Amino acid sequence: MDKTILEKIRKEWGLPSKVSKDYLTYFSSEVRPKVRARYLSHLVTAIEHMVNEKRKMKAIENLKKKPANVDALNRQKNALETGTFRAYSIKIQRTSSGSIAKTYYHPAGALIYYNGTYIKDAGGEKKIRIGIAHQLGNIINKEIFPVTGTFDTKQLANLFAFIALNDRDKFYKTECKQFTSRNDIEILNDIIHTSSLNYDRNTFTIKGQ
Repeated sequence: MDKTILEKIRKEWGLPSKVSKDYLTYFSSEVRPKVRARYLSHLVTAIEHMVNEKRKMKAIENLKKKPANVDALNRQKNALETGTFRAYSIKIQRTSSGSIAKTYYHPAGALIYYNGTYIKDAGGEKKIRIGIAHQLGNIINKEIFPVTGTFDTKQLANLFAFIALNDRDKFYKTECKQFTSRNDIEILNDIIHTSSLNYDRNTFTIKGQ
């Protein structure tokens, strides 16, 4: 953040420069690395949600068939319908050995392990993304895609990886342009304008750890 941005933040939001700088340092050192490590997170979340919705509906139908206490049944249905309880989850975990990516299935979801040692190689992170996309293709094929006919499941997963990664590239190159700003002052002005429209104001004291 340059002096112009820091001063505008101070005037508009009453936040001293030190707070802005500390927040930027925290984001850069703590948040950004975790975002970067969550490969294909939007795709993972979308597939997880799709499988969860399918399993949720099946679970609710099964609950209706079982004789049970009405209150207990309603609590279980509410937990499923509101998402408090998830019927399926996908977790991405780094490891230091094995293939680029591999999936282990369990009754309530899937664990995708990727070999983090590839990060050191040229093009290594691209290979990791491809590997994870392939594993997500396996999950799609196993859980929700209505495959008809006999096909090599590995090649079906490769097909999904191609479609998903191609779509992702096109999304970031074209559609995301409408979400980006020309510079940092434009971003700041957009936030100031938007927050003045519909944000509630809450004041609280932050104590140092």
